[in-house]
Amino acid sequence: GNTLCADCHADKVEKVAFAHAPMQKSGCASCHVPHGGPNPSLLKSESPDALCATCHNQKSGGKDSVVTTHKPFASGKCVSCHEVHGSNFKGMLKDRADTLCFSCHRDKENAFLKTHTHAPVAEGDCVACHKPHTSDQPKLLRARGADLCATCHQDLMTIPEGTKAHPPFQKGECVACHDPHGSDNVGLTRTAQKEMCLGCHEKQKAGTSAKSIHPPFGKGLCTECHNPHSAKLDALTVAPIPDLCFGVCHKTMKENLAGMETHAPAEDDCLTCHGPHSGTFEHLTSQPVYEICEGCHALDDFGATHIGIEAKDVHCPNCHDPHGSKDPKFFKPEVHPPFSARECDACHKEKK
Repeated sequence: GNTLCADCHADKVEKVAFAHAPMQKSGCASCHVPHGGPNPSLLKSESPDALCATCHNQKSGGKDSVVTTHKPFASGKCVSCHEVHGSNFKGMLKDRADTLCFSCHRDKENAFLKTHTHAPVAEGDCVACHKPHTSDQPKLLRARGADLCATCHQDLMTIPEGTKAHPPFQKGECVACHDPHGSDNVGLTRTAQKEMCLGCHEKQKAGTSAKSIHPPFGKGLCTECHNPHSAKLDALTVAPIPDLCFGVCHKTMKENLAGMETHAPAEDDCLTCHGPHSGTFEHLTSQPVYEICEGCHALDDFGATHIGIEAKDVHCPNCHDPHGSKDPKFFKPEVHPPFSARECDACHKEKK
């Protein structure tokens, strides 16, 4: 039994956290012949892998289901990864999983050293995602695409009814945006957020050279306004407009508008006047101000009330606050006395 063998082979029977089952049940004679034989180490089979297969043949999986096979396993080198008698590492591994894997995959160790590391990689748990012997998926993965991610991120992967989903997320293409091992970008994104998003969103890419650019968009902080996975709102915005605008960046404007007469677009939909990403004119507008105003306000008789001046020749915000005012006509609080008395002709001659 083991006790007798231990008189000479004490190092083989040391207590370990994960002992080989035959060592505990039947003893050394489960794998070795006691007197002599033709095989190395007095094994009962001609090679270690052949001996392992007498108990572990199920590890190969059915031939029809195997897509990828780990090279050491395919070549019968079980002992290149496993200690045959027992080990202090789960699975009777010779070392921590990542240390063992990197002994062959040397190019990956430095490649995975990033600012942000996927938790299984940081914990050295390669087998959390990869099977060590065979798999019915490419790269020895335990499951296909998003199904694998869902083993840890189930809450995130569930798309509630009535929710709109980002197409790559909906298709289960997590690795289209995320690096599964590590990244120098927050969220394990494959590239900087702006570069990645604009890789698909060509329309927004054209706005990067516009005259006015929304600061979050210019800085590549797309997720300041959009949820990258799913949301109940159009365009995957994290809040409805104008709450999104007032809640994130323009809190002061919301405070200032309290108690004022609020311009309808400012109260209902900022995008009536402003573009969400960029504008060909100032303040994220895509057309001259008078044309924006004309979308709601009939300007046919503009000249009649503005001493003959045409709308295209003035800048409405010079006199009117486009967001809100205590004046019913949205005039600004500080005005020139003749103007406040509506005596424009005191300074301006009527155009004919």
